[in-house]
Amino acid sequence: MDNSYDDLSAISTLVSSLSQNVSDSEEYITKLQSLSKNLVSKDQYEQLSKEADVLTESNNNANDNDEMSIIRKLEEERLSLIMDIQREDFVSSKLIELIDQNQEIIESVKEYLEARESIQEEEAAYTKKQLDIFVNDINTTQSQGKPRFSNVRKLPEGIYRVGPMLLLIM
Repeated sequence: MDNSYDDLSAISTLVSSLSQNVSDSEEYITKLQSLSKNLVSKDQYEQLSKEADVLTESNNNANDNDEMSIIRKLEEERLSLIMDIQREDFVSSKLIELIDQNQEIIESVKEYLEARESIQEEEAAYTKKQLDIFVNDINTTQSQGKPRFSNVRKLPEGIYRVGPMLLLIM
């Protein structure tokens, strides 16, 4: 009694395992088909599919019961799966390269944004310093009562330098 139960249990386990493997294989084949569609244009894919169907039909009709025919079919399927796996590996490696490149770009942008803030702060400090010097020169000129010739000459130059910097700060 236990022996037949063990046999049934083993058979049940094998059937479950086989069912899962068939399901996994079907999903894998579907995935490979979708990847292969992406590798060639739609017209080429349809043409290749038709050629494969015609070839498969002619092989099926010619020698269905022949052992060599079965071996050839299995070998073709194996080679097809190997090609699909190689395509998938190629696509995967290219995707990994793209991800790495995108990561490098993100890091560069992040570094730029961090550096940009400090550069803007330095530019603002420099502009403030230049503005203070300019205002100090104007105040010095006004406190002396009469403008010195060198200060009057520097006035347009100072305005020219400080004006754009003020616009950046605002």
